[in-house]
Amino acid sequence: MDHPFDRRDFLKTAAGPLALLLSPRGLAASQAAPAAAVPGPAERFGVIGLGAWGREILDALGRAEMAQAAGICDSYEPFLKRAAAGAPRAEAIADWRRLLDSPAIDAVIVANAHAHAPRDRPRGA
Repeated sequence: MDHPFDRRDFLKTAAGPLALLLSPRGLAASQAAPAAAVPGPAERFGVIGLGAWGREILDALGRAEMAQAAGICDSYEPFLKRAAAGAPRAEAIADWRRLLDSPAIDAVIVANAHAHAPRDRPRGA
C-alpha cells in the first residue's frame, strides 16, 4: 500500500504543536475563565415528579449558583421523603396544584414519565 502521508511525516508535523499544547503555557491557555456571576437573586424552582429523572434534575439545579430548590412535589410519599432529605430547604408538597399556586416558586419543572390525569376530572376531558 502506498500512502501519500506516512507515520513519520505525521509525527514530525504533530510534534511541535503537541509540545506547545502540553507546555505550562499551553495548558494555562486551555483553562476556561470562570463564568461571571449573574446579577440578581437566585431563581426559586419547584420540581414535580421525584422519581429518578426528578431527583437528577433537582440535584443538578441544586448545584447551580443561580437556582434554589423552593418546592418539591410527588404524590408517592417515599419519593417525596427521599428528595426532601437531599433538598432540606425546599417545601415538600404532595399536591402539584399547591406547588403551582405557591408564590414562593418562580419556575416549575415537571419530571414525570407518566401522564396522570387528576381524579377529579372525567376521562377524556
